[in-house]
Amino acid sequence: MHASTYGRGARRSLALGLLVTLALATSAPHSAWAGGTEEVRLAGASDFGDGKLARALVDDDGVLRPGPAFEAVDVGAPTAWAAVQQGDATWIATGNDAQLMRVQGKDVKTIDLGPGLLVTAVAVAGEGGVVAAVFPGARLVRVDVRGDNVSVAPLAALPAEHVWALAGDGKGGVVAATGGPAAVYAVDGLGTVARRAELDDDHARCLTADGDTWLVGTSPKGLVARVAKDGTVAIVHDFEEQEIVGIVRRTDGSLLVAANADDAGGNAQAVENLVKQMEGPPPTAPGGKAAPRPGLQDGHILHLEASGVMTVLWQEKKVAVLGLTVDGDGAVAGTGPGARLVRVEPGHAAGVLGDLPEAEASVVVSSGEGRLSSVVTSNPVVLHRRLAKLPEPPTWTSDVLDAEAVARWGRLRVEGSGVTGLEVRGGSVDEPDDSWSAWRKVTGSTAGVADTALDARFAQVRITLDAGEAEVRAVSWVRQGPNRPPVLSSFEVNVPGAPKDGGPPSDASPKRELKWKVDDADGDDLVTRIEVRRAGVARWHALVEDEELPKPAWSWDTSGWPDGLYDVKVIVSDAGGNDAARTRTADMTVLAHRVDNTAPRVEARLERDGEGTLVLRATATDPADGRIVRLRYSLDGKAWRVLAADDGLFDEPEESAQARLPEAKDGPHDVVVQAVDALGNVGAAAATSR
Repeated sequence: MHASTYGRGARRSLALGLLVTLALATSAPHSAWAGGTEEVRLAGASDFGDGKLARALVDDDGVLRPGPAFEAVDVGAPTAWAAVQQGDATWIATGNDAQLMRVQGKDVKTIDLGPGLLVTAVAVAGEGGVVAAVFPGARLVRVDVRGDNVSVAPLAALPAEHVWALAGDGKGGVVAATGGPAAVYAVDGLGTVARRAELDDDHARCLTADGDTWLVGTSPKGLVARVAKDGTVAIVHDFEEQEIVGIVRRTDGSLLVAANADDAGGNAQAVENLVKQMEGPPPTAPGGKAAPRPGLQDGHILHLEASGVMTVLWQEKKVAVLGLTVDGDGAVAGTGPGARLVRVEPGHAAGVLGDLPEAEASVVVSSGEGRLSSVVTSNPVVLHRRLAKLPEPPTWTSDVLDAEAVARWGRLRVEGSGVTGLEVRGGSVDEPDDSWSAWRKVTGSTAGVADTALDARFAQVRITLDAGEAEVRAVSWVRQGPNRPPVLSSFEVNVPGAPKDGGPPSDASPKRELKWKVDDADGDDLVTRIEVRRAGVARWHALVEDEELPKPAWSWDTSGWPDGLYDVKVIVSDAGGNDAARTRTADMTVLAHRVDNTAPRVEARLERDGEGTLVLRATATDPADGRIVRLRYSLDGKAWRVLAADDGLFDEPEESAQARLPEAKDGPHDVVVQAVDALGNVGAAAATSR
């Protein structure tokens, strides 16, 4: 909604108009224009990131470019917890059954690891073999592949509740990070278990090798610790976030850390609570509420320098970081909800590397060369292998754009190069469905410019890029909706200085202060007309004739207008921003407002009663048929005293009052009587006694 526009004046220079146009076009993603016409401008990481990326990316300058392509293999499981690459095979730890999936080419082999709900971790442990962790519990299983033969054998049971991460030690064994307690264990190829270190937290959530030491992230304290071979533990950093889910060491020794802020304790605690509920959900008291589920996490990716200086490279509310892996001198994170790949590198803005169709990008895997090689998603589990060449052109589909009413979508301009196709579609609901129009190719006289001629409230544009050096820096789409009328929500006519009932006389003014409240959803310049007419008369007289007022107010001087009742009307139109055919109006009327600039007539007399006491008798009449609200008198120039109405209430155009004046002894006396009407007009009379 745009506020109604006052104070611009009836005329503006062309130069000023061009300056305003340029400011609107460059300062905001969505640039509003008067008259129901606006230019929707999409640019930068936020706008491009809100759209759907297919083989396209948003780089650290916020420019849309060709991106990586992935080959999808459906694994046939609901959730993925970990994955590891071994030659041309990918091992994926899944749930909601304790199964390990081995994907080679398009072939998916399911390996059952026995009783359990999840396989939470997997690591390469020797040629052709892996070790996997089964949840709940901390049971390690070794899986070996010899040609077509697969063997499954128990390796060890750790003295912990869960295993959250595994890493090969290069000697056929593994290193495990556990929860309940947070600890690091070394397990050799024969299944011998040695506790390397215990950490001061509940869960050791992730680990990564750093020379002869291990870097470990914890939850819910959010620690990054260094564990040496001899078991020495040194805290590298205590983060404000509660859960550390990934650590990447850069060549300069600094760390990239994926952390989630979550007062509920993080993903580890959420899974632990879920399993406990599966095993025996707590009873709910009659009429009570079930225990609330942990809220969504707020994700962060941080750069921790060796000096301790920390920089936030990326953060987003209600979006968790689920995995982190090295990618050149930066890192790629998988997020959820929404299976997005976010790339970060110190010294650069974060970019969106990919947008996958599943619910979460659960696991990200790097090749031996330190580049992102594959992504495993959840809901459902799909392995996405990164391809060397794009099998199809890159595309970007905008987020759904809402005009708030059925609009004509016109000229579409793409600022950039390498655009090979433009398509548009629209509909009447905010989620594209069968009721939407089909995608329609649009062309124009020059590359990247097209007249879309689309009529819809909601609309999308899809851009196809050349797979080479294409780049898009901004998209501008002009639309014109139906002109919405101004909305008047209040109108009042006030009398400045009018006395309150029973109050003292005030400076009566013939001016009336007119005020109204108006909004115009299109932000049009508003033109105002104010008219009055005597009650019962058909003809209106203009006080203001179609002016652009500086504010929604006007002062009406009623001097010279006959006393009586008047209807007062304000009419507001958006003619300042529309041609005559599109102009809309709104009006509001105050009925029977009294104009009374005539003072009351007052009569006063003094007489003595049978007891010799002086008595004042006064009568006041309002010639304009208004209401007398006050009578008062002053005896012999002394202080004013209020008179009470004879009938007990000042509610008529004519009122009388009297007062006994016992203090007025024999001799002459003077009295002045004042009467005030409802609009502050004051009349007076005097009387003298002998």
